[in-house]
Amino acid sequence: MDRKRLVLASSILAIVVSVPAIARPRPVTKAPRAEQAERLKQTLISAYGMEAATEPTYIGSEFCLACHTSYATWRDGLHATMHADLPDDAGSMNPANGIIFDANGNGVDDFKDGLDFNAISSPFDAYKPNAPILKYVAGEAYPYRVTIGTVTYKMLMKEGGFFQQRLITRIPVTDGAADGLSRSYYMLPFAYSPKLKKYATYNPDKWWDSTGAPKVVAGMTAAQVIGIGRSWTKACVGCHVTGYSVQKTANGDWAADAPPAALYNSGDRHYVDLDLDGNREFAGVGCESCHGPGSQHVLGGPNPSKILNPKNLPREQQVWLCAQCHTRGKSVPAGEHDYAYNESANHGYRIGDNVWDYYHDEAGLWPDGKTPSKGEQQYQAHEDSKHFTNGFHLVLCSECHDPHSGARGMPVTSVLSEGVQISTSFADNTLCLSCHATHGPFESLTKSEIADVATNRDKISRVVSAHTNHPYAPERMLGMSRCTTCHMPRTAKRDWEYDETSHTMEAISPQKTMLYQDKGGMPSSCAGSCHSIKANVYELGTDPTFKKWDEAWDKSNASMLLKYFGPGGIWWDSDVTKSGNTTAAAKEGRED
Repeated sequence: MDRKRLVLASSILAIVVSVPAIARPRPVTKAPRAEQAERLKQTLISAYGMEAATEPTYIGSEFCLACHTSYATWRDGLHATMHADLPDDAGSMNPANGIIFDANGNGVDDFKDGLDFNAISSPFDAYKPNAPILKYVAGEAYPYRVTIGTVTYKMLMKEGGFFQQRLITRIPVTDGAADGLSRSYYMLPFAYSPKLKKYATYNPDKWWDSTGAPKVVAGMTAAQVIGIGRSWTKACVGCHVTGYSVQKTANGDWAADAPPAALYNSGDRHYVDLDLDGNREFAGVGCESCHGPGSQHVLGGPNPSKILNPKNLPREQQVWLCAQCHTRGKSVPAGEHDYAYNESANHGYRIGDNVWDYYHDEAGLWPDGKTPSKGEQQYQAHEDSKHFTNGFHLVLCSECHDPHSGARGMPVTSVLSEGVQISTSFADNTLCLSCHATHGPFESLTKSEIADVATNRDKISRVVSAHTNHPYAPERMLGMSRCTTCHMPRTAKRDWEYDETSHTMEAISPQKTMLYQDKGGMPSSCAGSCHSIKANVYELGTDPTFKKWDEAWDKSNASMLLKYFGPGGIWWDSDVTKSGNTTAAAKEGRED
């Protein structure tokens, strides 16, 4: 196949993908959409040098959005924007939204400030005098640099956005590519939060030994460094790039490749040169991750039978589309990669397959064996939830999350429930009540009332507050009586704080905090969401550390909360030791 890329500037792109606003005479047998499809087909033929695809080929999301314009919001979402090329000019690390590394708040990028962590107190104190030193070399192709010990690294990509950003590089090796660098990409050992204006270490044990000395030194081979630094190629690319492939090179390094980008705006920094051939590939999750390769669909004119609509899959397979990435595990059989990959067959997850045929479960859980303590395992939690196991309705990820959304959390904004169209949001409970109204504690609420939440707020407030025993203010900062505050507390930690919600849908009792004190304790919904650093109703003060759950403060707080939620609780009388939910059950077909 001719891998030539066709890079189109935005003005040309608009011509290719837009239907003219002013109607012009056309043959009666050819609709405007058909003309548009023909232009896309010719663009694809020009880019790839083929008139018919012998096998399905990944072509990139811009071909999809050219016709399916209503899904263009995908471009603003985390799936599309998780990686970006770094600028080679005086711009910030993310020119699109102005985010820069600026921990001291002086408005100057920390790289241009020459921030030296050896000269300040920071999370890197244990690694002085080999803590990172940031620098910016004006006029160079890759001006952002980080020095650790005697080795200086060029920053090639960034990962993340407003909440956290990490940096990706390649390591200088003696047997590297033509530029003297490893083929494998690596995650630098720190992350930065533009929201918190803080740095944090990221897998520091892969970069420094127990004495604080750097593990990577000048003169190493590719095989020597592959087991040291955090390899993005081995650990991340499988979930972060659509249509990727990986292969082990003759010198023991790992190379990543991705489908060529044939249609994109030349100024879009989410397209990077992953395979080092001088051309760009899309570094993100695109349409074809869930719909399959799109070449035959476009070349067919378009032929709807040549593309996958996930809605036509069995319900569990629809959930597996998300599970291929939102699961914490190792590849099979040897655990070479931290993503869904069959090493024997040498390919990643294929739509329709059981995800556990590609993963060994490596869930990071709290001591109850059920609640996620680490990020990116929404599917494992969902698999243990009543949303998945109730026997009446397997709840799809797409019933709560819109994969085409550009909003954080990708919430579904409209639901048709029992013939009633309901505008939905997590913040005002309408998304949850669009299903749960007319059932259980919410039996007296109708779907029509949820559709007109402003008019019926008093009744909704009374019903929900009777269930929560709290005032009704879901839209406010504390989220009082918000469904997700109790049933989806933030239990999974990343670099700074708990920032991922649990999908077990369990309102976690403070009894679990006490029950597992010999294992460090664990958060409850009450303490994790409010009664720790937000609410001080018991006059205990606020949680001094928050990330620990076995301190005297945590035990005192849990004891107070148990009066309301736990064995003999005046609001919720429950005992987790009798409910059978202290250990997650293994599912059929799942390798644990």
